[in-house]
Amino acid sequence: MKKTLFNLQLFADETAAAETGSDPETTTEQTKEQATEQKQESKAQKKEGEKVFTHDDFNRLFNQKYAELEQKKQKEIDEAKKLAEMNAEEKANYKAQQEKERADKVQKELDEYKRKDALNEMSKTARKMLADENINIPDELLSRLVTTDASETKTAVDSFAKLYKEAVENGVKERLRGDVPTASTGSATISEIDKRIKKYE
Repeated sequence: MKKTLFNLQLFADETAAAETGSDPETTTEQTKEQATEQKQESKAQKKEGEKVFTHDDFNRLFNQKYAELEQKKQKEIDEAKKLAEMNAEEKANYKAQQEKERADKVQKELDEYKRKDALNEMSKTARKMLADENINIPDELLSRLVTTDASETKTAVDSFAKLYKEAVENGVKERLRGDVPTASTGSATISEIDKRIKKYE
């Protein structure tokens, strides 16, 4: 019975091979080769997504981290020696000085955060003021008009809007007269605006 099944399978393979015009053994080998190629492609794709570290990269990173730890450790040792050599009063003064430095650092960071936040809010207000005048300018130029002081920012924005409108109006008048504005005329206008903006920086 087993022999008969085996013969039937062979017959089926031969029939399929005859229909496709290929040898069963060749077909099996081709299938194996395709499977091997697919595995290699899959491995290559995985490697593309991963960063490969060389031995030199590992050594460099290790040495860098080790140096950082050594530096931190040495700083702690120096600090301990310094404290050991001080009397009670000097220790108290030293710790108070350290606390003051930490507090100053935190205050400085807080002030910087507040300044950036104020500039951000002022930029939004200035952008709205210009939008009300139908003026849209790049962020780089807007940042030159804005300060943390509201009245200074308003003066700078109003002055810029006035100059901008004058420049546009002059350009329109020149076109209506039939004179095409030259590059130098445009540059002079931009230059003039730029000079006036600098007054408010």
